[in-house]
Amino acid sequence: MSNKLRVSDVATKFGISKRTIKYYEEIGILKSCREEGSNYRLYDSNSLDRLEKILILRRLDFSINDICQILDSDNKRTHEIFQHKLESIMDEISVLTSLQNIVKSFLEMSSSEGIDNVNIYQLLSEQIYIHKKVERVINMSNYEGDILKVEIGMSIIPYANSIIDQIKLLRSKLKKEINQEIPLIRLADNISINSTSYRILFKNDVVIDKKLDETNFSEDLVSLVKGLEEVILHNAEELIE
Repeated sequence: MSNKLRVSDVATKFGISKRTIKYYEEIGILKSCREEGSNYRLYDSNSLDRLEKILILRRLDFSINDICQILDSDNKRTHEIFQHKLESIMDEISVLTSLQNIVKSFLEMSSSEGIDNVNIYQLLSEQIYIHKKVERVINMSNYEGDILKVEIGMSIIPYANSIIDQIKLLRSKLKKEINQEIPLIRLADNISINSTSYRILFKNDVVIDKKLDETNFSEDLVSLVKGLEEVILHNAEELIE
């Protein structure tokens, strides 16, 4: 008597649909066989072991392409794929953490100021998110949760996306240099300061207050990011993600 299982038995054994099993065959990561005189798809112990590995990796949200490489590559390549997966997960956590902070901020503001006094759609529309290493542009003067904040005058606002991109690169660079996660940095407009000025705050204390060269904002923004780097390095031990 054959020890091989039919597709319906395999589906029952692993709690998946027959269509899923056939799909894995169609894309070439799983194989079945047919015994002489039978039209049934049959799966031996090797196929069942491979299917179990596929399902485990799918539960970890690996892509089909990654699964193919893990199953058919050496340990070095498998380690690289898992390392990339870890980085992807950390990026997702960063995004979700930022979203969590947004929701918490709204709830805190609505509790302190009253729900009728908070325009949620305006609040959300004022926020800029850059996927992966999320930096934030939020006009919420009553929120005190950020360790690092850069306030910019109104004339600098058109350059906000450029500043955010440079901050992303800075955070990535410093993380490698000091082996420490750099907190998300809020970039906020401030109508009370000179339109061409910026301020860098660390734990709500102004540590840098400067004015950009009006004739060449784009190049002078380098000084803003450089100043931010100096603040981070000077206070590295106090930074908490």
